[in-house]
Amino acid sequence: MAGHAARRQFVPHRQVALRALGPLTVAAGESLCIGPGGSQTGPLTVRPGGALSVSAAPVTGPVSADGALAVAICAARLTGPVTVRHSGGFVLIGSGQDGPARCDGNSLKGPLTVDANTGGVQVSANTVTGPVRITGNSGGGLPPQPAGPAFEANQVTGPVTCEGNEPGLRQTDDTVDGPRSGQCR
Repeated sequence: MAGHAARRQFVPHRQVALRALGPLTVAAGESLCIGPGGSQTGPLTVRPGGALSVSAAPVTGPVSADGALAVAICAARLTGPVTVRHSGGFVLIGSGQDGPARCDGNSLKGPLTVDANTGGVQVSANTVTGPVRITGNSGGGLPPQPAGPAFEANQVTGPVTCEGNEPGLRQTDDTVDGPRSGQCR
């Protein structure tokens, strides 16, 4: 459009390099990175339009993202329920991929729910103690992976439910000590 400069959207970014204690909320238009040496003890909430990255850090307390722009959790130790719903961006909770997009798997103690995300989902190479629900997700994967939600190379102690993922759910090499239902059979 002639005469109009391109507009860039600035997303305020916070990084937790030390220990955070108490409730922590990521608001719309904000991003939060908890990296090596950082930790979070207390509820961690991502509001619609916020973004979260946790890498090689412990989080103790519930993690909840509803309507996030993106969520990436890699090589983390999570204690408490983890729920990611209605994200329009990519949701990455561990990956078996090497290279520049490497995201080592996580250790999760508590329920894991990944529901109704539309920007692609990969939940891979994790060790989960607790129930897992991967339901109603869609969207593409990270290249060079094929499109569609993925649940691969996880070790789960607890029930696993997978339903309504489109165009299906890629799954290989999962070890489950508990009942499986839906697309996770």
